[in-house]
Amino acid sequence: MNSSIYAEVNTKFNKRKEQIKDLHEQRKQQIYADIPEIRDIDDKLSSLAYKMFLDVTAGTEPSVAAENFRNTAAELNDKKKKLLAKAGFKPDFLARTYYCSKCGDTGLVDGKRCECYNKLLIKELMAHSNLSASMKKQTFDMFSLDYYSSEKYGREKITPADNMKSILSECIRFADEFGSENKNFLFYGAPGLGKTFLSSAIANAVMQKGFTVLYQSAGAIFSELENIKFKNADTDFTAEILNVDLLIIDDLGTEFINSFTESELFRILNSRIIDEKSIIINTNLSLSDVKKTYSDRVLSRILGNFDAFKFYGEDIRLKKID
Repeated sequence: MNSSIYAEVNTKFNKRKEQIKDLHEQRKQQIYADIPEIRDIDDKLSSLAYKMFLDVTAGTEPSVAAENFRNTAAELNDKKKKLLAKAGFKPDFLARTYYCSKCGDTGLVDGKRCECYNKLLIKELMAHSNLSASMKKQTFDMFSLDYYSSEKYGREKITPADNMKSILSECIRFADEFGSENKNFLFYGAPGLGKTFLSSAIANAVMQKGFTVLYQSAGAIFSELENIKFKNADTDFTAEILNVDLLIIDDLGTEFINSFTESELFRILNSRIIDEKSIIINTNLSLSDVKKTYSDRVLSRILGNFDAFKFYGEDIRLKKID
C-alpha cells in the first residue's frame, strides 16, 4: 500500500510539473513565431557558457571571461524584455514558471518534502484510508468534552468527563508520537461514546504526517479475506492489512466468529505486533465479553500488547439530538 500510494502521488506530481513545462514551451513557441528576433537572442544566450569555456581555454582570465559572460547576458536579456514590451507582452512573459515557487516543482525544500507534495500525498492517503467523508473531518479540535457528565457514573472511579479527558490526552500523544513510538489501542464500551470519532481523529492526524491508514470494520475484513481464500479473489487486500502504517479495526465482535476468522485475526495481530505496526481496535463488547468471545492466543496478543481504554457514560449521539 505504501509504495503504491507514493507511486500514484509521484505520477500526479510529475504530470502537474510537465503540464507547467508544456505551458511554458507553448508560450515560448508563440513568441518565437510572433517575434523571431527573440529566438535568435535565446540561441545566443544558450551558447554563452560554451563561449566562456572556449575563451578560458584560449587563455582569457577566468574572471574576465565570467565578467564578459554576465555583461553579454544582461544586454541580451534587456533587449529581449524591450522586444516583449514593444509587442505588448509583460517583460517576464517568458520567465520559467512553477506550480510551486517554494520548491521549484522539485517537491523538496532543504531536503524535506515540500508543502505542495505533502498536500498531494495527504489527499491520496485520505482516498485510500476508507474513512467516510464525515470521518475525514473529525479532528481532536472538533472533539468536545462538554457532552460527558461530570457526575459519578455507576461504579466507575472517575466521572465520564474526566475519563474522556484522559483518553483524549492519550490519543493526542499517540498521534504526536506516531512513527517514533509503537503503540496499540483497544477502545471498548457501549456505542455512541466517541470510539470511532477518536479513531478517526487519530487517523487524520497520522495521515497529516504522511503515514498510511486503513480503516475497516471487522466484518468487512474477514469477508474480504474469505473471498481471497475460498474464491481466489485477486486482491492486494491482505498485504494492505498487514503492511499499512496504522490499521483501525472497527466493531470487533460483530463479525461471524468461526475457526477461520479466529485464525485470521490472530495472524493479523501477530504479524503486525512482530513488525511493530500500530493497530487500533474498536469494540462495543465489554472487556469480559472480549475474553469470553475470543481464543486464548488472540486474547494474549490483545491484552499483552494493547493499551485498553474503557468508554462509559450516556450515549453522546442521543445527547446531540436533544
